[in-house]
Amino acid sequence: MRLLVLFIFLGILLIYGCIGGVPPVRESVSCEDTDGDSLSTKGTVTIKFNDGTTKIEADSCPYPEQVREHTCEGNSPKVKNGFCPSGKCQNGACLESQNASPKADQGKDEGIETTSVSCNDSDGDDLFIKGVVTLTNGDGTTQAKEDYCANSDQVVEYICGDEKIKTSGGLCPAGKKCNDGACQQ
Repeated sequence: MRLLVLFIFLGILLIYGCIGGVPPVRESVSCEDTDGDSLSTKGTVTIKFNDGTTKIEADSCPYPEQVREHTCEGNSPKVKNGFCPSGKCQNGACLESQNASPKADQGKDEGIETTSVSCNDSDGDDLFIKGVVTLTNGDGTTQAKEDYCANSDQVVEYICGDEKIKTSGGLCPAGKKCNDGACQQ
């Protein structure tokens, strides 16, 4: 009986790799990005590992209005999600407009500009605070855009840039949901 228990124990250890020691750590030794961190161009990242293997990751659209951008930071692959200013992602790239081919970039002008005097963002690009961006034009008129939820996980954040209203935004952190224009704390 003891011999049977010993064989079962050794078999389990062998199956789970404990007898052979700790396997070598797989690390990336090079990383190449074909689109240079552009949301408007579908690109690929090629990662080469120290064990001789290669992995290719392509930009994609996890949601209709968002692009998942694969990038490199040194030899390490990184992934970030970005909102498409047009609200439309197709084939791994943001579209400039609903009917265009991929071209637009994050931070697209909202088209709200006359000769502006000032632009004010009440929440300072904070996903956890619902804010309003107010643009005061040279003729004294004002225009405003309020942050909103694109869906239950994503905030569309309006920001000031070059004295214009632009879009920004992103995914709420894991476990947080978007409600009334902000990620819930």
